[in-house]
Amino acid sequence: MNRLSEQTPASPSGIMSAAIAIKRFATRLLLGAVLLFLASCQKDTASLDLFRIYELSFSDDAKNAAPVDSGGVVVFSSIHPKGRLEGLFYRDTGAVYADTVRVTAFWKRGAFRMRFPDGRVRAFSCRPYEAPPFEDRPAVKAYHDPSYGVRVEKDVVYGRASGFWTSYPPVGNQRFSKIYFDRAGELTRKRDCPLTLDVYLPEDSGVRPRPLFVMIHGGAFYNGDKAEPEFEGWCRYFASLGYVAASINYRMGFRLLSDEVERAGYRALQDASAAVRFLVSQERYGVDPQRVFVAGTSAGAITALNLAFMREKDRPKSSRGGVVGDILGLFGSNPVDEGPIDKINPQDTAFFRIRAVGNMWGALSDLSLLGNDNVSIISFHSKNDPIVPYGYDHPFRILFKDKPFEPLNGVVFSKMYGSSMIDQRARTLGYRTQLYTYTEPAHALHQDPEGNLTPHFYEFEHLMADFFSAEMEDDPVRVHLESGQWIRVGSKAAGSLSWRVEGGLIRETAPNGIRILLFPDASSHRITLTGTYPSGTTFREEMVL
Repeated sequence: MNRLSEQTPASPSGIMSAAIAIKRFATRLLLGAVLLFLASCQKDTASLDLFRIYELSFSDDAKNAAPVDSGGVVVFSSIHPKGRLEGLFYRDTGAVYADTVRVTAFWKRGAFRMRFPDGRVRAFSCRPYEAPPFEDRPAVKAYHDPSYGVRVEKDVVYGRASGFWTSYPPVGNQRFSKIYFDRAGELTRKRDCPLTLDVYLPEDSGVRPRPLFVMIHGGAFYNGDKAEPEFEGWCRYFASLGYVAASINYRMGFRLLSDEVERAGYRALQDASAAVRFLVSQERYGVDPQRVFVAGTSAGAITALNLAFMREKDRPKSSRGGVVGDILGLFGSNPVDEGPIDKINPQDTAFFRIRAVGNMWGALSDLSLLGNDNVSIISFHSKNDPIVPYGYDHPFRILFKDKPFEPLNGVVFSKMYGSSMIDQRARTLGYRTQLYTYTEPAHALHQDPEGNLTPHFYEFEHLMADFFSAEMEDDPVRVHLESGQWIRVGSKAAGSLSWRVEGGLIRETAPNGIRILLFPDASSHRITLTGTYPSGTTFREEMVL
């Protein structure tokens, strides 16, 4: 009998059991494949750390890319069970601040992919961002710390000129009306005035040539003296740093006419110019004519600013005698012309360069003067100053609360541009400038109403010394933001450079700068640069954006 005919036919229940077993095996196989796929997704997305910055570039054919989908950086902040990552994509569009887009990233078909809010999906590659190494070191500044004893030469005569007076020390807390009328009788005629200064010299500094610091006292071009305690104190401090320091007296006094006040300010400028040229020309002082610093309070600050920025072409018309001077000039002579800026001691023709001005609540009559020279400015001013405007206004407005002066409000003094306007224009011109704004309803911030020195006195000297120290190099480092994303160093003298960006990152480096990208959601944005000059002096510059 055929063996095949002897086999027992399979029962229906046996066939069903086999089918179920095969189905279970297939299901398990499929589930294993899914789990393996998900595991691979987990593995690839898990290779990206949360809260780490990744530089990325898109690697697909960009058919579905928007024009703004250039590269950038991404920071992932959360991960889903299926391996999808969520975070912020900081898109680099060429502007300083990145565009911020919330995205989802996942692994698919062997590549990372990013889904945008509008549904577009793009493949990308990425690598961890590594900031360039940064040497966090303080600046070792020249002429910054008290190191020397000080000797003083008093009442050194630096010239002679025709004027009303050169010294009128304040007595107590007097109203200006009393100060004015106590000496108004002397305004009837001018006399020959010796011009004097006090010189403060560092003892045995062993350094020549030395930088020069010149202090010009305030007093509305009417009163004040070089030997007042604050001016003596500031000069002693700067001499202890290694400067040759000088506090000068100059011609003061004016009649109550607008042109007369302006002429008094011009005479102060002439005398300040003569004082600096005198000091530079005296070999015994060993002054470096390339490193001159001038500072002043109130009228003294106005004079310091004019000394730095006014040129012969900018002389106020009043200094030539105004309309009267013009008429007299037609006849060949003009006795009311105050003469050129360098009229006093014309034999002193020594060149000097002003590196920086310490402007303590001063002002300018014309902001266009700032365009004459790139001189750095550090300013201190209260926005509630009752005498010299912080912005643009008539100076000495509080004086006209005295009844004798009330009708002259806006007549005696022309409007002036205060420290906030000076700082704003200097920034526009690309100058190094720093403004410290205060809120006290006071003019002379370094004194209390009784004339005692306040903590601001010491604050100002330290801030000025720090600011001036950065000007000692012939080609000091200047950090500025160019159009686009580049931060450049405007100096050829800088040696090695080290950069740090807070609130963003460095996209590219160059010998004289960096290309940056800032995160709009960062709490602050600060660029820090450290380095070394060829002389070995280290510097540290910061820019807050």
